[in-house]
Amino acid sequence: MKKRPVCRAAAAFLAGLLSSFWKIPVWLMGAAFLAPGFVTVKKRGPALGLLLYPVFFLAGMAAAGAAGAPVPYAREGSRVVVTGRIYDYQIKNHTVYYYIKTASAYHGVMAAADQIYFSEKNPTYKNTENEENRRDQILSLGMTVRAEGVVDLFETPTNPGQFDLRLYYKSRNIDLQLKKASVTVVDGRRSLLRDGLKRLQRRLCGQLYRLLEEKDAGVLAAMLFGEKSGLDSDLRAMYQRNGIAHILAISGLHISILGMCVYRLLRKLGCPMAPAAAAGSVFTLCFGLMIGMPVSALRAVVMYITAMAARTLGRSYDMASALSLAAILVLVRQPYALFTSSMQYSFGAVFALLLLPGEYIPKLKNSMANRMLTGLAASVSVLVFTLPIQLYHSFFVPLYACVLNLVVIPSMTVILLCAMAGVLLPALFGGLFSQAGSLLLFPCRLLLDFFGCLCRTAEKAEAPRDCNEVKINSKPSAEG
Repeated sequence: MKKRPVCRAAAAFLAGLLSSFWKIPVWLMGAAFLAPGFVTVKKRGPALGLLLYPVFFLAGMAAAGAAGAPVPYAREGSRVVVTGRIYDYQIKNHTVYYYIKTASAYHGVMAAADQIYFSEKNPTYKNTENEENRRDQILSLGMTVRAEGVVDLFETPTNPGQFDLRLYYKSRNIDLQLKKASVTVVDGRRSLLRDGLKRLQRRLCGQLYRLLEEKDAGVLAAMLFGEKSGLDSDLRAMYQRNGIAHILAISGLHISILGMCVYRLLRKLGCPMAPAAAAGSVFTLCFGLMIGMPVSALRAVVMYITAMAARTLGRSYDMASALSLAAILVLVRQPYALFTSSMQYSFGAVFALLLLPGEYIPKLKNSMANRMLTGLAASVSVLVFTLPIQLYHSFFVPLYACVLNLVVIPSMTVILLCAMAGVLLPALFGGLFSQAGSLLLFPCRLLLDFFGCLCRTAEKAEAPRDCNEVKINSKPSAEG
C-alpha cells in the first residue's frame, strides 16, 4: 500500500461515501480509513497523506450527498414537466423509454413516451402503428426535450429477495418514471458520437435477428450489446436457477479481450506501439459508450486504458491501482452503484484475481496445459470469492453451479469472438458476407444449445432440488 497512493485514495473516497450513506460519524470513519494517509511514505509521504486523502474523503461525502438529495417533484401521481437532454433510450413492448438527464448530474427521469412533438422549427412527429416507421423516428441522443407526464415512483422490495427496482434505477441516477409522457423537442441538435454509436448498436442487433432465430439472437444481443428487450423470459429464468445468469450481462473481461485483439492485430500489421495502443483504447471507449457504459464496461475501459498507457510509457502495470482508479471513477459517476450486484460482481471478480497466489499454482512443462491450469485456478478463485455476493443478492446458489461455470465461462470467449465477427462482416460489407456471418455464428448456436442442455440436465437430477442448493432466509443486517 505504501507504493499505491491510488488505492488509499480509493479507500478514502469509499469511506466518505459510506460515512454519508450510513450516517457514520466522520471522526470514526476518518480514523479508520484516513490513518494510512499519515504514514510516512519515503520523502513526501506526510504531505501527500495530509492533503490528498482528506480531499478524497470529503469528495466521497459530497458525491453521496448530491446523489441522495431529495427530488422536489418526486410525488406519486403528480403531473410534472421536466426539461433535460436525452442520453439514452430503450424500446420495450412497442414503447420508447427515454432517459432524460436534468440539470443535476445525479438526477434524471425515465419518460415512457406516449406522444412526441417537435417544436415549430421541426416537422411534426407522425404517431404511427408501424413499428419500423416508429423506430426510424426515435428522437436522437443529445436532443433537449421537455417531458410532461404522471410521476410513477419505482417500487421498493416488500419481501426478502425481491428485486430492488428503486435502487437499480437510483444507481443509474434515475429518480422516477413519467408515465403517458408527452415529449416536446426544445433543441433538435444531437450528439453525433453517442447517437451514431446508438444507431450502430441497433443496426448490429438487427443483424443478429436477421441471421439467427429470435431466442438465440436475444441472448447474443444481451451478451454483446446489452440489449435485453428481446431476451426470452423463460431462458433468463433457467439461467438464473442454474447460477449462470451472469453470462447475459456484458463482461468487462470480454471488452478487454476485444481491445487486445485490435491492439495485437495492428501490431501484427506493423503499426507502432503507441498508435496501436491508442486505437485499442479508442475502440474500447467507443464500444463502452455504444452499450451505455455500464459499471462493468467502465471498469474494463479504465483498466484497459491504464494498461495500454503503462505499456506505451514503459512502466509496469499495477492491477490494484488500476482497479482503484476505476472504482473512483465509477463511484463519482454513480455513487449508489456501490450497493448493486453488478458493481460488486465486477470488482469482486478482479479482486479475486489479485488475491490468487500465483506461486502456489504448479508449473507444468506443457505451455498449453499450464495455461489451462492457470485459467482453472482463476475461475475457481472468482467463483469462491463471489459466492457470498451471490448468496447475499440471490439468497440461493445451486451447488452444481460451480461445475457449470467452469464449462460456461471459458466458452464465452469463443462466443464473443465468433459472434462479433459474424455480425460485423455482413453489417460492414453487405449481403455478400451474410453466408460467412451465418457460418461464424454457427458455433454460437451450438454453444447456446449446449448451455441449455446442461441446465436442463442439472435440473432433472434425481436428487431433490433442496439438496442441490444452498439457501439463506434473509440478508445479514446491522441489527442481527
